[in-house]
Amino acid sequence: MCQPLTHVVAWSQRLLAEVLSPGDIAVDLTAGQGYDTLMLAKTVGPSGSVLAFDLQQQALEISSERLSQQGVVVNRLECPVPVLPSGVSLVLGNHATLVKWNWLNPQAIIANLGYLPSGDKKLVTQPDTTLKALQASCEILAPGGRIAVVVYPGHLGGQREAEVVEHFFDALDERQFEVVRLQVVGRQQSPFLLTAGKFN
Repeated sequence: MCQPLTHVVAWSQRLLAEVLSPGDIAVDLTAGQGYDTLMLAKTVGPSGSVLAFDLQQQALEISSERLSQQGVVVNRLECPVPVLPSGVSLVLGNHATLVKWNWLNPQAIIANLGYLPSGDKKLVTQPDTTLKALQASCEILAPGGRIAVVVYPGHLGGQREAEVVEHFFDALDERQFEVVRLQVVGRQQSPFLLTAGKFN
């Protein structure tokens, strides 16, 4: 059965899966409930590596349980390591700390902004740290790789973050990146997707 056209999270996963192969490295900037992390882990396979961040311990526990139930190896990291282990490495921390992992060369990076659906809705991603995470992402993204960001302008503070993210993608060097936007027409508060592909 096909996903609705309006299901932008499914589109973000699909667009990243197109550039991922077994053994690749991928990053989830917002682990949340672990759905994106699991998709990345399944796509890169047991020989691949996924690095996933979240500020909330609750999110990492939910993600860890979901991943483990699917037979994915789960690691917990507190700081950057010289070699990323296979499986999924969960990091309790802000996605802006991706800058400390500047040796990575991921083929795909995903972010699902906003808040943890089952958590405290006052704890949301912030424009300044999201911007830093996106800047670091584009620096380390492998040639031929993609970054996909689902933006939620409808929650408190979401519109400001949406504007910052839009401006960032608009300003990417067209000689290095091509950018695609997917949004439902006529629904200004609906989530939308921004995807950037890095040229080889």
